[in-house]
Amino acid sequence: MSEEELIIASNKINTYTYSYIDLQNSKTILLEDDYKNIIESAYNNIKYEKSSFIDNNKVFFGLLGLDEFIKDSKILKETCPSEEFYAILADNFGNVSIGYYQLFNILKGSIALSPYKEELEIQCNLVYEIAQEWTIIANMCLKGKIKENTETSSRIDKKLTVIYQLTEQFRESVLNNG
Repeated sequence: MSEEELIIASNKINTYTYSYIDLQNSKTILLEDDYKNIIESAYNNIKYEKSSFIDNNKVFFGLLGLDEFIKDSKILKETCPSEEFYAILADNFGNVSIGYYQLFNILKGSIALSPYKEELEIQCNLVYEIAQEWTIIANMCLKGKIKENTETSSRIDKKLTVIYQLTEQFRESVLNNG
């Protein structure tokens, strides 16, 4: 794989890691409307099965984004030296994890303000579990970068399946409870 192809593949994978939280306009103290706006934006990203173009790259949202991410990861695995492959995935998986942890903290902070405390707590727990799984898979990739064995790739594939299922549960909860 050429350096240019590696950069293109990495950028394409990065499109899934699009952070759910807008950190550029972050505040230290969030008001009730801030919580609502951030959560609405995050929920819209997970609810909709859509794609659009950002900077001439096709970007996928919702579970469609995760599907594309998994497909691209498999293609990259076949064409990229393992050390580079695991380094790219570890970085990207870590970024996804951070985005979910940020969403978890926002949801956790909004529970007291919400009339739907029970539903929000369930969603909050799902988001935390998803963040944890992304952290685990990022660490698996770091380990694979240092010492790849035949089990690393299949363990990553299994973990991606778990993440997909949890994300699907979260999406269903959002669709059913808002």
